[in-house]
Amino acid sequence: MDLKIFKIKKKFKKSEHQPDPDFYWKLVLFGTFILIFLAIFFGTRLFWKINKEDFSPAIQYDRQGKKISKNRIDAVLKYFTDRQTKSEGIINSPSPFIDPSM
Repeated sequence: MDLKIFKIKKKFKKSEHQPDPDFYWKLVLFGTFILIFLAIFFGTRLFWKINKEDFSPAIQYDRQGKKISKNRIDAVLKYFTDRQTKSEGIINSPSPFIDPSM
């Protein structure tokens, strides 16, 4: 009687239809270097482009400029003096002390 029990393979070979991981690692590495090179290239190009531009345009003022009416200035000054007197009143008023134990 010949029993066919599971035979152990002594030689394992990778089948041909499986992908080669070495190729994909090389592809990832190559892509990373390309991205780094492009980032450096465009960064320096942008730096030189910005470095050449003049960001302080000539400001042209009119002889008279913008005039603010005296009434508006007086209204603003009155507002702030009123705020100052209210603040001084709040600071100088004695606040009632409430004892939390009662």
